[in-house]
Amino acid sequence: MIIILTPGKVGSTSVLESLCSSEFSKGYKTCYSITEEPIYHLHSIAKELPADWKNEHDKLGNKIAQLYHGQNEINWKFIMGVRDPIVTLISAYYQNQYSKKGPLLECMDNDFLPIHMSWMQNFISSVYKTELGINLYEQPFDKEKGYSIFNQGKTSTLIYRLDKLGLIFQEAIEKFLNISNVTLLKTHVTIDKNLNYNGTSIKDSYEMAKRNFKLPKERVIEIYNHESVRHFFTEEEIARFIEKWS
Repeated sequence: MIIILTPGKVGSTSVLESLCSSEFSKGYKTCYSITEEPIYHLHSIAKELPADWKNEHDKLGNKIAQLYHGQNEINWKFIMGVRDPIVTLISAYYQNQYSKKGPLLECMDNDFLPIHMSWMQNFISSVYKTELGINLYEQPFDKEKGYSIFNQGKTSTLIYRLDKLGLIFQEAIEKFLNISNVTLLKTHVTIDKNLNYNGTSIKDSYEMAKRNFKLPKERVIEIYNHESVRHFFTEEEIARFIEKWS
């Protein structure tokens, strides 16, 4: 069973569509029921379904978690992506908040920013370690190559860096799933490119945010000193991130 279980805005839709378009997938797409050999795409998973988890993806994550804890014969394969957290945050804002709140640079006090950053930072510990018992920080990550495969018990987890995905995708998938020549498709979550807020298009606003977004340096240092960044990026890369966003 293959489960793309990852925070959003890290290229996971491209990974899903690439696998689903290959001969290996037998035509499977994201689905809401448990079948024999599916490829699932989730951003949450929990054995106990919280009261506020009401959408179909959350319910599916609950079903899969229950199966995971009750079934030891299945070969569980997880895929997770990582990315510069601030550019990930900007991208998430424009997918989820722009139509309601407007340009990010005019909404810097939006509660979405600290809440979503905290969720991204704690994804590995709260989802993989707490819910699944998989500690992805126990194994060193190959920062130069841009991906690693972590094996623990009945599970294998492929972790990739989005900025290197185009270079390593075929190699990583061949090693992880033992299938070759899977082409990485460049897909994007559908957002209305004509969407505008007070006359500013989402495309222009997003590009301005990526160029001009800043946070106080102490807050930026705090973000990039977090284990969720330091485990996957080099000291030099982190220094460039801090300079860019502060």
